[in-house]
Order: sequence, then C-alpha cells, then structure tokens
Amino acid sequence: MAGRYYDGTSAYKIEQYEFYTQQVQQKQEAQKKNRSRQSVLSRKKLVAIASGVFVVAVLFLYLNVVLMQTSAQFAAVTRELEDMKMRNAQLAFDVASGVDLAVVEAKAKNEYGMQRPESHQNVYVAVKQSDYAEAFTASESRPGIVDSMIDSLKAFLAYIG
Repeated sequence: MAGRYYDGTSAYKIEQYEFYTQQVQQKQEAQKKNRSRQSVLSRKKLVAIASGVFVVAVLFLYLNVVLMQTSAQFAAVTRELEDMKMRNAQLAFDVASGVDLAVVEAKAKNEYGMQRPESHQNVYVAVKQSDYAEAFTASESRPGIVDSMIDSLKAFLAYIG
C-alpha cells in the first residue's frame, strides 16, 4: 500500500492513477466494441434465420396453391369424363334402340333397290378344322352401374316390343 501514496501522505500518485484510469477506459471501450460486434452478428443471424423461415413459408404456400390448382383441374376433367361417358352411353342406347331391322330392309329395298340373295347366289366355303384362327377375348369385367341400367332397359324394351 505504501506504493500507492505520495510521500507518506494520503494523496494518490497521480501518474499511476491516470495510467490506471486509462487502462480501465480502454478495457471498457474494448468491451463495448466486442458487445457491438456480437450484437451485429446476432442481428445478422436473426435476419438470416427469419428470411430463411420466410422463404420456406412462401415455398410451402406456393406448393399448396399449385396442388390445389392441380386438384381442381383434375376434378374438372374427371367431371367432364363422367359427362362424356354418360353421353356416350345415352348415344349407344339411342343407336341400339333406334335400329329396326324391318325399317332398314324396307329402306334398302325401296330407296336403294336392293334384294335378298337367292339360294343360287349364296356361296359356301368349307373350312378345314386345321385352318382356323383363335380369337382373343378380353377377360370380362364387371359392368358399371350405367351399363347395367342400359342392359336392363334394353331387355325391358325387347320384352315390350
């Protein structure tokens, strides 16, 4: 303690005091700079994390929008396909029910002058058993509701007519 005081009095040695205060100030300034660097780094990290989260959120929303648009297009095309199938079934029924063989024969005779072939005009071909072709038949699948209704309606019309 004797080194701190000046000539045995209670006064501090001024040179040492100034040196000490300068060291304290330098330490405080260094700590402030260090804190400001750390705060800048932490702010940069925070901004980077926030922007990353924002980009991921925007990407997620964009993908959801694309998914919903594709789903809506798929639903529209599916509805259109079902409508076309119904229309096709209706047209097939109209064609099947609209063909009357007696009307076709009368029209062929009257308008086109056609006749049924006579017995001497028929030519028969004898096919040997070894000379034949096998026809491929697809495996029969269960008919749909529309096909079942059409078949039932055709059977009913055949029964009545």
